[in-house]
This record gives sequence, structure tokens and C-alpha cells, in this order.
Amino acid sequence: MDFTKFLNSKDIAEHLRKINYKFSPEEALYVIHGSKDRTLAEKREAYLSLLTQFPDHKLKERGFGAFKNHTLESFLNTYFKKQDALIADCKREGDDAVYFFRTYIKAIRKR
Repeated sequence: MDFTKFLNSKDIAEHLRKINYKFSPEEALYVIHGSKDRTLAEKREAYLSLLTQFPDHKLKERGFGAFKNHTLESFLNTYFKKQDALIADCKREGDDAVYFFRTYIKAIRKR
């Protein structure tokens, strides 16, 4: 799959296609997740394509324990379950419901 179509910058996507850039699984996850113009269905299709390409890939642990003890498959299964639960919650409320979200990130000070 051409993961460059999930990039938010057409110029960067074009450049990466020109140089035939190959995304690592972690890079592809980041690019798919960050896409502002793709639907959830398109993103899920891309995630499944990534999983087909790298079925047993062990993800590298990131800050705050992200990806700790996860393969690509185990991470995506967990992610899909959470996503499906949120979608089900939204559908349960009815057609006249309005939703919004707010993100709060607590700053961590080094001592």
C-alpha cells in the first residue's frame, strides 16, 4: 500500500514517492494515525494492509511505555477494540447526539 497518501503534506508525499521511500511499520502507523483527510474506514484498511506486510513485527518501545510488549498485531487488535467501543457508544446515544472531546496532557517535570 502507498502510505504516502496518508500524509497531510502533498509536497512531502510527492517527494517520498519520487525517492521510493519505504516506511518502517512504526512510521506507517504514525502517518496513518495522523492523517486529517482519511476516513476511519480508510485508516483501518491501511492498518490491515500494514499488518499483512509485517505480521510478526515487534514494535519498539517508546516514551511512557508506548508499544511496550506489543507486536504490530497485538497493538492493532487493542486499538481496534477501543475504537469499536467508542463508535458503539456514540451510536447508542441516538441520531440527535452531539459529541466533542478535549485533550489534556499533564506536563512532567524532571527533577
